[in-house]
Amino acid sequence: MSRDKKNDLNIIKQAALLYDKNLLNKNILFIYLKNNKIEYYEVTFLREHFKHLIGVKTNLNAYEFFYRAKNNRMRIKDFWYKDNTSALKIDNLIKAMNLCSFSKMIGEFKHNKVYVSLKKVTGNNNIILGFDEGENIKYPKTLLKGDVRDYTRKVYRIIGILSKNLSDKKYNTLNYIAKNINVKRFISNNELKDLIDIDILNQNNTDIKE
Repeated sequence: MSRDKKNDLNIIKQAALLYDKNLLNKNILFIYLKNNKIEYYEVTFLREHFKHLIGVKTNLNAYEFFYRAKNNRMRIKDFWYKDNTSALKIDNLIKAMNLCSFSKMIGEFKHNKVYVSLKKVTGNNNIILGFDEGENIKYPKTLLKGDVRDYTRKVYRIIGILSKNLSDKKYNTLNYIAKNINVKRFISNNELKDLIDIDILNQNNTDIKE
């Protein structure tokens, strides 16, 4: 693989800073329409998940990898490429740190494209972020290049993205709302209504009541 490793190192460092700013220690709530009904999917972003999105080999553990990248202490010799997929991940890494810029669709993962265990994927026609599920957590596992519709059983339109810090009880930041969508639709799902701080919706629609 012919790559400018110094440039890729700089991309990884930039991505770590963006991950720290936008995603680290946050819960992200994807709200989507399934058969015209409101559904949602919650994902947690921790330090150890960053390394999985890069697609490189390293002798560093996940914590040390993120620490060195974020603090400008990672060196060229700290990582090497797995295969051609490493380039595809790194080339889209900066964009992937801003979920709202590309997370337009979501769906259940189908296994006919790549050999990786995933539950759901989100993305657009160019970038895909894949999620897996543990016992008590849903988390980001891989970054792919391609059309998300090719990796799903059926794709659904994302109509809203909200976030909160892990320590917050309810989602208190509205990061994205799709065009022509009224936020009052979010609270038509009673489970979802209990997860959201109603005040942030009132900032967009002043007549929402609990």
